[in-house]
Amino acid sequence: MPRKAKLLDYFIGLGEGSSFFDTDVRFKDNLMDDDLAVITVGKISCVLGGGLVAGQTVEGYVDSAVAKIADELEKRFETQRASALGEG
Repeated sequence: MPRKAKLLDYFIGLGEGSSFFDTDVRFKDNLMDDDLAVITVGKISCVLGGGLVAGQTVEGYVDSAVAKIADELEKRFETQRASALGEG
């Protein structure tokens, strides 16, 4: 984002500079044409805009989304593993 736009976001606010990120991440078994996992990732920057979002970056969104995907996969596959071993 150009420096001038960041300054405007900081001083004007009121939703300017807010952003939304919604997606479904699918892990597929292509041989069976089946979904192994579907994880919905939804992120929103502060809806107020202004100085609260002026420092947010795409990298921050991506890092946060990747962390959520990893956490969800770990939970799901741990549950499946426990179930397969008769632990749950």
